[in-house]
Amino acid sequence: MDQENEIREMWRIIRPYRFFIPLCGIVMASIGLFGQLGSPKVFQAEALVGLPQIAGNDSRDTGLVFVTVAETRAVTALLKLRLDRGDDQELAADSALQRLRLVRIDEVRGSDGYFKMTVRTTGDSRSALAALDRMLSYLNGNSYLMKRHQAKIKELEAGLLSAGQALKGKAGAEELAGQMERQNSLRSRLALVQNYVYVDRPWVGKEPVSPKPWRNFFLFGFLGLLLGVMLALLGHLVRTIIKTGVKHPPA
Repeated sequence: MDQENEIREMWRIIRPYRFFIPLCGIVMASIGLFGQLGSPKVFQAEALVGLPQIAGNDSRDTGLVFVTVAETRAVTALLKLRLDRGDDQELAADSALQRLRLVRIDEVRGSDGYFKMTVRTTGDSRSALAALDRMLSYLNGNSYLMKRHQAKIKELEAGLLSAGQALKGKAGAEELAGQMERQNSLRSRLALVQNYVYVDRPWVGKEPVSPKPWRNFFLFGFLGLLLGVMLALLGHLVRTIIKTGVKHPPA
């Protein structure tokens, strides 16, 4: 019974505003719809990317990773900041990066050897895929990230050269066999050195992730109705309390 009385009281309060509240909903819904219709279409592409590393020789060997996901994320965040500021004219002139709106690096649970890279660009799905390829190329050409990668390659090449020179020297059969085994092992590891590479084929959405005009139409319309109710309650408060005054009991 009390709940029914509360509903009646609420209806009594908002009844004078019964046309104003739907009007707020219509206005807000129109803002949400037409605001999105004028926005450029944004497409998303994503891929699993392997970190620079020496891949394992077998399933039990996880390999040696040279660059972490955190370092990769920091470099991509710095690139996006430079693009937004227009600090680098060469990057700003890159047609694929000009359309870039978002680049995100996410760790993959249970793996330290690869990560998920997501990009969003204006234009179409091909633009998103081109930006993904361009980001991979940028990471592979970044001097900071490649420093340890190149150092490890030089270390393996130096070891291979040393093993080759040892084979030319005078040594017993057992020592020669050991040097040959070391040389073959170094050649195998050098062949397994990899840069940033796609783990699987990149995925790109056929439909834009934004704008979503009809989603915004209903969302803004609902918010407009809430705004209308709040304004109605505020109007009732002003009309019944502030204007008429509140009677205080005598001291």
